[in-house]
Amino acid sequence: MLANLGGLALTDVVVLSDEQAKAVQEAFKFGGKSLETARSFGGYVARVLGTGPEDLIGLLGGDWLRIRRAENMASMAHESLKRLERRGVLSQPATLSVALPLLTTAADEDRKELVDLWERLLAAAMDPSRQVRHRFIETIQKMDPLDAVVLKEVPDGQRLEPNPIAYLSQKLGVGPDAIELSLRHLVELGCFREAYTKVGDWIGTFTMVTHTAFGRELLRTLAD
Repeated sequence: MLANLGGLALTDVVVLSDEQAKAVQEAFKFGGKSLETARSFGGYVARVLGTGPEDLIGLLGGDWLRIRRAENMASMAHESLKRLERRGVLSQPATLSVALPLLTTAADEDRKELVDLWERLLAAAMDPSRQVRHRFIETIQKMDPLDAVVLKEVPDGQRLEPNPIAYLSQKLGVGPDAIELSLRHLVELGCFREAYTKVGDWIGTFTMVTHTAFGRELLRTLAD
C-alpha cells in the first residue's frame, strides 16, 4: 500500500516505471530499509520540486546506498510543508534552480540547529510570497550549529548588557570564546555589522549588535 502524504497519495503525483520501481526497491532494501521509505521520499520530493522520481538518482548524487541522505531530504521536506500548513500558506513547487542546490546541500546535515534553518529555508522556497536568494544557501552551508543559535538569539539594534559576548554566554550556557567565534563568523558571513568597537578589543566592547540588510532579509525569509 502506498504511503499517504498529508492526504496526497504518491500515485497522485508520480508514476514509477517497472525499471525505476525495481531500482528504488533494491536500493532501499539495503540496510533493512523498506520500500515505504523510498516511496515517501519520492512523494515528498515530487511535492517540493513538482517532478517525478526519474530525477531522484541524480539528486542523490547517483549513490542510492546513501539511505540516510534520502531520509534527511524526506524529513526536511515533510517538516517544511508542515510549517507552511501552520502558516496557512498554499505551497507551490520550489524553483529548481533553488530547490536542487538547497536539497543536495542540506541532505548530509543532521545537526538539529542547522536542520531547522534548512527546513525554514525550504519552506520559504515553496512560499510564493518569499524570495530565497542563492546566497542564503551558501551562508547556511558555512554555519556551525552555534552560529545558527546566535543568529536567531541576537535582537537587531538592542543593547545587550554588559556586552553581547557576556549576555549570550550566560543566556545560552556557552563559553565566551565560543560565542565570540560565532559572532565573528556571522560578521564574516555578512549577517552582522561591527559596531561600537575599540581598537584592540574587537567585539567584547559591543553594547549593540547591528544586523546588516542581508542579515535582516535572511531572518525575515526564515521566520515562521
